[in-house]
Amino acid sequence: YAIWLEAGFSALREEYDARSSLAGADVTVSDRDGTPRASGRVRGVDEEGRLLLLGEDGPHAIVAGEVTLRTPSHG
Repeated sequence: YAIWLEAGFSALREEYDARSSLAGADVTVSDRDGTPRASGRVRGVDEEGRLLLLGEDGPHAIVAGEVTLRTPSHG
């Protein structure tokens, strides 16, 4: 917390990414109403703490939302 207060999230970014259980996962991010807003593979977080996704429609930087793991489709 002291590091974050002094230097901001960017000082913790590398450690955060190293511990993230979402790294490389395929996810869907929905808004508070449950409407899907973005889907893609998690690429980490940026210097401001936004979740970075690479989707079929390009990159996304997500500020807030509910993240759900996507299961691979079979068939």
